[in-house]
Amino acid sequence: DYKVTGVQTCALPIWVNKTGSFDRDIAVLDLWLLKNGKVRVLGYSSWVGDEANEASGNINVGNDEAIVELHGGKVFFQGEGDDDCRFTITFGVNSLLVTEDNLKCGGLNVSFDGTYRKVGQATSR
Repeated sequence: DYKVTGVQTCALPIWVNKTGSFDRDIAVLDLWLLKNGKVRVLGYSSWVGDEANEASGNINVGNDEAIVELHGGKVFFQGEGDDDCRFTITFGVNSLLVTEDNLKCGGLNVSFDGTYRKVGQATSR
């Protein structure tokens, strides 16, 4: 049983694509620094695609959760198997950078890659 010492919730900002329309895809990461120095990562991501996909309900989603080691300013998220979800989180000032997503974290086109901004205050419990 782990006790949470702080919570940081980060979510992707809304990006505008080249045509000037809003991107409906979303990814959210919740991170907890645990007393044992590890980090609990809980993530949700979805890919909508175009309006036809949205109207037909053809939306791909993925979610993953793990408790991982903190290595300096990075976390290497990896599922148990070789073909499971995998990505790297790099901590910045009020932001996170997620890279090296292997695109196996859910349905087709679902990804956690991107720059995340902090949307909530860290809390202690």
